[in-house]
Amino acid sequence: RVQAPVPGPLLIHWDLKGLRLLMGELALNLRLEGAQYRLEGNGFWGLWGKGVADVNGDGLAALLEQVMNQYDISAQGAIKVNEISAKLSGQRVVSAGGDISWSGGQVAVRSGSSPQNIDFPGVKGELAAVEGNLILAVTETRTNKPLGELSLLPEQGLAGVKVLKRVLSLAGFGGEGDEDKTLLSLQQPLPF
Repeated sequence: RVQAPVPGPLLIHWDLKGLRLLMGELALNLRLEGAQYRLEGNGFWGLWGKGVADVNGDGLAALLEQVMNQYDISAQGAIKVNEISAKLSGQRVVSAGGDISWSGGQVAVRSGSSPQNIDFPGVKGELAAVEGNLILAVTETRTNKPLGELSLLPEQGLAGVKVLKRVLSLAGFGGEGDEDKTLLSLQQPLPF
């Protein structure tokens, strides 16, 4: 569990959708704004499922600094969230869409006592529902070639990460062999 302090003032605005409550669904519009980010969208929970819709926003990659520091990584650049939606029925993801992108920029990886700076190109993640799971397929924005994926498997209670060898080439660490081969594949139980 990661708890990150929020730099600067935080504005939270929410609006409960009363008519939808009468139809058996708790629905609200939520907007969060801070010094380094802005996020707005709708959430719902009711008789026919639960999920989020029309989630949009932007922020600085530095907002994720506390999480990235655990892995000795820091990044610059901007993150954009565009039209994210996901709906669950029971423990199955029945629909999902939208994208999350990072502008690219300087990434510092600490190895030993000194950081190594890498200029990394922009990336884009496309969200989709695949066989009851939530998949964020990540590609490099210049060539649209795959870099890996993040997955949420609610029926199995797992989250996963898959990274392709192409990421090493983009980071300047050589590119021998098939770049579409898996470099890293991890699954871990969900914390909830």
